[in-house]
Amino acid sequence: MKDNNKTRQDTPMVDVAESLKIYEFPTGVPGFPDLKKFYIQKLKDGFYDPLKLMVSVDNPAISFILYPHVNGESLFDKESLCDFAKAYDREQNDVDIYSVVTVREPNGHLHLTTNLKAPIVLDPNCQKGWQHILTSKDSDLAFPLEGLSENFQKVRAQNHS
Repeated sequence: MKDNNKTRQDTPMVDVAESLKIYEFPTGVPGFPDLKKFYIQKLKDGFYDPLKLMVSVDNPAISFILYPHVNGESLFDKESLCDFAKAYDREQNDVDIYSVVTVREPNGHLHLTTNLKAPIVLDPNCQKGWQHILTSKDSDLAFPLEGLSENFQKVRAQNHS
C-alpha cells in the first residue's frame, strides 16, 4: 500500500536524525515578518553537501536552502565574518553564518546562486537569529555557486543513468 501522507521530514534528502534547535528571529525574516521560529536541518551527505535547510516552525511549508560560511570555505573574508558577529554583540566563533540559496533550472541546467547581500546570522548559544542586510554595493545579490551546481549535475546524471 502506498503512503501518500509523507511529510518534508520523510523525504530522502533530509537527515531527520540531526537534533533540532529552534532559533528565534525577533523581527522575522524579510518578506516573512510573522515567521519568527526556524530550525536548521542537515541535508543528506553527498549530493547536497554543504547545503542546509532552514525550516519555519510557524509554517513548515516554508523553508530556505542555506549555504554555510565556514572558515576556509566562506565566500566572505574574515573581516566581514567578524563584522557580522560584532553587529549583534557576539564573537565570530559564537555565531554561524549562512546565505540563502536560490535554485533555478533554466533550459535543463541547474543554476545555484547565493545571496551575499543578506546573510543569516545564528547564535547557537542563545538560539537567536537575524538576517543581516548589507548596505554596501560591493556585496552580490546572486553570487553563482557553479562548483556546487556542477557537482549536483554530475550526481544527478549518475542517478538517472
